[in-house]
Amino acid sequence: MQALLQKHATRRNILILFVAFIVFEILFILLLPSGENAKMIDISGAKKGSEIYRIIEKYDDHIRKSYIWGAVTLDLVFPLVYFLLFSFLLIRFWGKTPLVFLPFFQMIFDLLENAGIVIMLRSWPQQLAGIANTTVIFSWIKWGLAVVSIAFILIGMLKDRLVKRTV
Repeated sequence: MQALLQKHATRRNILILFVAFIVFEILFILLLPSGENAKMIDISGAKKGSEIYRIIEKYDDHIRKSYIWGAVTLDLVFPLVYFLLFSFLLIRFWGKTPLVFLPFFQMIFDLLENAGIVIMLRSWPQQLAGIANTTVIFSWIKWGLAVVSIAFILIGMLKDRLVKRTV
C-alpha cells in the first residue's frame, strides 16, 4: 500500500484532495441538520455512551434521519478523502514511512464510529450501551490519530520550509 500511495502523492493529487476536503466540509455544514438540538455526535467529545444518548434524545425524527443519511453518504466517502490527503502529505514531507498508516487507521476508526452511530440512531429509542461505549472509544481513537497525523504534517511542512531556507 505504501508504494501505491507514494506513486500517487503528487502535488496535483494533493490539490485535488484538498479541494475535495474543503467541499465535503462545506457540504456537511449545508446538508446536515443544524440548530440547538442538532449537536453532531462525531464531534461531541462524548466520554461515555450515556452522553451520546443524551444527545440523541434531543433529536427529532427529522434530525435522526438526516444524520443517518449523512453518515451513509457524505461520511462514508469523506474518510477516504482525508486518508488519501493526509497520507500523501505525510509521504511528501517524510518520504517512505510507516506514518502513512496513521490516516489509514484514522479512516477505519471513523467508519467504525459512523457504523455505531447509525446503529444507535436506527435502534432509537432502544439504548445499546455496549455499542454506545464502543463508539465513544472509536471516536477518541479516531481523533487521537487525527491529531498525531496533522501534527506530523505540520512538523513536516516546517521541516521542509526550514530545509529550503538553508539551501
